[in-house]
Amino acid sequence: RAGYDPSESIRLWERMAANKGGVGGPEFISTHPSDERRKGNLTQWLPAAQAEYRNSPNKYGLGAVIK
Repeated sequence: RAGYDPSESIRLWERMAANKGGVGGPEFISTHPSDERRKGNLTQWLPAAQAEYRNSPNKYGLGAVIK
């Protein structure tokens, strides 16, 4: 609804995981889901999010300037 390409969310978490170099504690003691779980959830939700994006009056791609 905000006009951001939802497929970029998956790439964001791929970059976050790569930046950590695979280091991270076990998910069960974390207050946040693991990067892999986040990517899995986002992938699952992507079709519905893309439908919302298609209906959004604003489209902001990677590197777009927001006024």
